[in-house]
Amino acid sequence: MERYQNYVKIGQELGLTGKDLLDFANEKDQKDRESENAAREERRKDVKIAEKKASEQTDASGSQSTRSVQKPRLPKLQSFSEVTDDLDAYIQRFERFAKAAGWPDSEWAISLGALLTGRALETYSRLPLSDVNDYKKVKAALLIRYNLTEEGFREKFRNAQLHSKESYTQLGERLRGYVNRWVESAGKNKTYDDLLDIIVREQVLSVCSKDICLYLLKRGSLRR
Repeated sequence: MERYQNYVKIGQELGLTGKDLLDFANEKDQKDRESENAAREERRKDVKIAEKKASEQTDASGSQSTRSVQKPRLPKLQSFSEVTDDLDAYIQRFERFAKAAGWPDSEWAISLGALLTGRALETYSRLPLSDVNDYKKVKAALLIRYNLTEEGFREKFRNAQLHSKESYTQLGERLRGYVNRWVESAGKNKTYDDLLDIIVREQVLSVCSKDICLYLLKRGSLRR
């Protein structure tokens, strides 16, 4: 709807009115929809090809042998489920699987795309065609969509509660994981100075107004 309204505005600026204006806006909107559908169909084809290739590579990895000793067959990697899977953990599992299967880095993005569902697949499908084969860009887009960012992991750490049937030892390990990902997402090392920098930065952001926080974050004023 927003795109259509933009075309109406453009048509008005061109001096179009009435039926001519509507025809102009409809034609432009229809062309955009056709382009999006064509791009979406192209991605579906890429996903199917990657799915088939991934299956063939997984099967092949189980039949290869070294010095007459058969290599263990890798289990099939299940598709991502928003209901049962944590995206951060799933991506880590995918990367370990891809390395174990010997997949070339150039095939990781399209292979991951073949395993996505729900919001994750929606995010992948909306990426520009120039980005769908870039694993780093695909991963970054997914992490942002699921708020698995520096701020997201900070919130997970600060708001964590004991889960049902979770021991305090398990809670501690989960919190440790949140901190590790928080530090990694901030682009920091696990040194005293870097950890101190993160803690001070968080405290500064906690006492300033929302507008000031956004301003400081945008400028990177709190990063050393």
